[in-house]
Amino acid sequence: MQNVKNTIIDWLLGLVAPHLCVSCGQNTGVFCERCNSYIEKQSYGVCWCCSRPSGRNLCLRCREVFDGFFVVGVRRGPLKKLIGALKFQSVRAASFPLAYLLYRRLPSELWTLAIVPVPTSTAHVRRRGYDHMLLIGRRLARLIGCSLHQAVLTRATHTQHSLGRRSRQVAAERAYYCPRPTPDSYIVIDDIVTTGATMLAVGRALRQAGARSVYGAVVAKQPSRLGAPYLLK
Repeated sequence: MQNVKNTIIDWLLGLVAPHLCVSCGQNTGVFCERCNSYIEKQSYGVCWCCSRPSGRNLCLRCREVFDGFFVVGVRRGPLKKLIGALKFQSVRAASFPLAYLLYRRLPSELWTLAIVPVPTSTAHVRRRGYDHMLLIGRRLARLIGCSLHQAVLTRATHTQHSLGRRSRQVAAERAYYCPRPTPDSYIVIDDIVTTGATMLAVGRALRQAGARSVYGAVVAKQPSRLGAPYLLK
């Protein structure tokens, strides 16, 4: 009931005081076309999931989990601000353009698959007042016309961004699980991928529960510190 009330309040506020673009501040909606055109497609010569050196968008290790992996852009500039608005500034309306960006990135042949949002920790949901990935997942499922499954649950109590690569991997493997068999095919979605620990852990949980195929899709790839450019195709 609280989520419904919040949605109605957001809608009413949007009528009275339309959202400014979270990136440039223009009165053109929560994310304007101009800022959308500035989303950076450049990143680094690594696996799109785990950031290890790879001549393909998925390294051999990540291809054991994912049948395909899709990234909207690099976590810089307008895209970074858009994600931050939803996660840290309570701009729920930012979930709409984020879902649309994922929708535009996913090939149409995958639109029959179920969406699985990476589960957000209880502490983060409590602090924000909502599950930001569930919001994005619901918007994306409506755009595509597919189902949304909360097939993976979390035991996580840690904060991923405070951990190193190895610690992220260990924590993530312990954090996610499927409570029941899941024999269907899925697209796992998340907002940001850095080391890929979370995405891989969720993907493995689905595989272990019997998933036929698993794809990954994220809004933003955290820039590598190495600085060698490659092109997101």
